[in-house]
Amino acid sequence: MKISTRKAIPRDYQKLLSLFEEVDKLHREQHPHVFKKPQKPSRGRDFLFKQEDAVIFVAETENKEPVGLIHIFIKTSKPIPILVKRKYAVIDTLIIAETRRRQGIGKKLTDQANRWIKSQGIKQIELSVYQFNRPAINFYKKRDYRVTSYKMEKNLN
Repeated sequence: MKISTRKAIPRDYQKLLSLFEEVDKLHREQHPHVFKKPQKPSRGRDFLFKQEDAVIFVAETENKEPVGLIHIFIKTSKPIPILVKRKYAVIDTLIIAETRRRQGIGKKLTDQANRWIKSQGIKQIELSVYQFNRPAINFYKKRDYRVTSYKMEKNLN
């Protein structure tokens, strides 16, 4: 089946929420001390579609069924004297429907994101991925992402 990618529009909102629920459920299961099931939609329409310097691309089937998405933000470094002033992209979320993984959809979405990021004059992409998500870590490593820092936690009993 042919998969295409395009910029998401507000009309996609409800369908995108079902994709977000897949990744949110995984995070709730792995880190229940951090993530919970929300009483209302996990992400508001304004957060997804009215953020400056942000974009969502959706992957969909010929029947317009969304099977993946990538949400990207453009950020500017904080004005701290030790930091080099720079703009960079952040992949906030990359989701592929569980039934559609390992079919090249993630590659299509990241390629689309890379083209958009370059068109914005940005040359660097950052992202965070939880240690439990080995498939995502492997996916990014295959695409030449490298670890630059570790986020650590400790529970005090």
